[in-house]
Amino acid sequence: MEASDQIHFEGQGREEIYGWVNETLRQQKYSGLGRKGRGLAPYTRGDAELLAGVDEAHETLSGPATQKILQREFHGFGEQRYQRLARISVAYRLRKTAAYRKRLIACHPARPVQVAIGNGERRSPKGGLATSGGYGAPDSGGHGADP
Repeated sequence: MEASDQIHFEGQGREEIYGWVNETLRQQKYSGLGRKGRGLAPYTRGDAELLAGVDEAHETLSGPATQKILQREFHGFGEQRYQRLARISVAYRLRKTAAYRKRLIACHPARPVQVAIGNGERRSPKGGLATSGGYGAPDSGGHGADP
């Protein structure tokens, strides 16, 4: 049988269908095949790092948008390093790999930022500290001027 031939099968129920599929896979020694032999795209560590670079440049777009960029790089601009990534359905799985996360973290190290919040001082609408006029002067308990 050629790989392009179609098979039509009607089972009497779920058990019969699953039994036939399992037997066929066993006969073809499917479980012994590697990822490449099963027809699964073998993405490399380099592919994950390349995807991380694309995501860094484009600020991590959605999977379909990234897919278009990768296809354009290979088919439109002839960039051979994008050949495998141009066939990717969407980038979700590859973004979960350790190589991708390691590369992306190396590009974006955490930067500490100090933000002063809750220091107890209120500002007036004019920008300065409120001292009177109902803008929560520190001596009035924050409720404005007393009548």
